[in-house]
Amino acid sequence: MKKWSCILLSLALTLACCAAFAEETDGDSLTRLGLEAGDAGDYAKTREYWEQAAEKGSARAVADLGYLYENGYGVEKDEAKAMEYYRRAADLGFAGALTEMAYMYSYGLGVEQDYEKAWEYLVKAVDDESTAADACFMLGQLYMGATAWSRTMKRLPISS
Repeated sequence: MKKWSCILLSLALTLACCAAFAEETDGDSLTRLGLEAGDAGDYAKTREYWEQAAEKGSARAVADLGYLYENGYGVEKDEAKAMEYYRRAADLGFAGALTEMAYMYSYGLGVEQDYEKAWEYLVKAVDDESTAADACFMLGQLYMGATAWSRTMKRLPISS
């Protein structure tokens, strides 16, 4: 009886350890670990975690990789590559990537400056509650402050 108790206890501990390891290796956990590494200034580790998370299907991690390339954190700054990551994240359903793409288009970072595309991405981002406030704010900024928008605004669907 004592032998079976030891075997069952060993099995239970092994399963608990495996479950804990599995939790730390899913996309969301890897994304969180990347954020923690970035907070500590270890951008190489951040990139490593986010690449692993992206391989596991984390759209957020894909967008976060774009952020690293946009700003040159732990990688050579490459705005065009950042835009590729943002597009991929948006295709995977991460609405936050839409506002990043709009920003890139509005300033011509990694892409040719295109206010209409920026506007289109912001209008899409408004439909997602996680990005609606930021998208509305950015739409307002572009509408009120960008003199280059004056001709474009006449053609875009602005509700009155």
